[in-house]
Amino acid sequence: MLKNETLPADTFRGRPLCMDQFKAIFGSCRIPVEHSNDYVEHYPESTHVVVMSRGQMYYFQGLWPDDHYNNALAVDASDLVEILSAIDADSKHLKSAPTTEHKSYNTTTASSSSSLGVLTTLKRGAWSAIRTNIQKSSDQNESALRVIDEALFVLVLDDFVPNDIHEAAANMLHGSYKLSLNDDDDDKATSNSNYHQCGTCCNRWYDKLQIIVCADGSAGVNFEHSAIDGHTALRFVSDIFADTVVRFAQSITKSVYGSDSDRVVPSVLNAPVKRASTILDEAGGVPVLSTAPKRIEFDLTTVLVNNNNNNTN
Repeated sequence: MLKNETLPADTFRGRPLCMDQFKAIFGSCRIPVEHSNDYVEHYPESTHVVVMSRGQMYYFQGLWPDDHYNNALAVDASDLVEILSAIDADSKHLKSAPTTEHKSYNTTTASSSSSLGVLTTLKRGAWSAIRTNIQKSSDQNESALRVIDEALFVLVLDDFVPNDIHEAAANMLHGSYKLSLNDDDDDKATSNSNYHQCGTCCNRWYDKLQIIVCADGSAGVNFEHSAIDGHTALRFVSDIFADTVVRFAQSITKSVYGSDSDRVVPSVLNAPVKRASTILDEAGGVPVLSTAPKRIEFDLTTVLVNNNNNNTN
């Protein structure tokens, strides 16, 4: 609806409001600049979604590119279950697997060391310097940052269950956090350098719109104010919530109205789906567009790992 500019306009006292900000909800990123003002980069042709799970980053194609099928969704609900299940399993495996770079670290420490998203919480000048260092250190890192910057948004999967609404709000705002002692440093607990930070605070990328989902299904949004104002994000969240209620209403009225239930209870959002897995090429019967999740990997040299550790202690 946003790409095709068919989203109904907000109104105030009966008059339609300007909807230009809605073009920047998705595919936008705040870029830090050292010794200067940050700027917002917008990628209107963005078609992929970045997913964060246990500090690891992945991405998959969510929309058809280049106006194929009128920018329809390339995945449906069953595809998303398969994609997110694969990501959850892979991130769980990475968290439990030992790493060659950190033989002296426990697995949680190694996971925290590669959680680069936590660096987006630093002062902008510090984050800009580190980001530039990461970007220039290798082509792989430059490509990885580009994938994140150009994503539609970041879907955050938290391995965390809030006890109440206050914990839920805190998790959506800044995440959970605690310092944990490295396994090999039991006799050195007095030194801060022997601790590592962990928690959902390491599972964030604050330069982009984040849709955060906890392990119990509770969800929230954390968005970058440089790209959009609060009322724009509120409309986005309100429409999603309203559509969820409507879909439930449609499901329970089908027994009464049958196929007309969608007309009796009209949908709030209209998102046509053209499953990429069903569109095969003529040669090998392979989908012309892969929606399989891919891991975003950074080339973390010793210098970069230490820099990350120093800023997360």
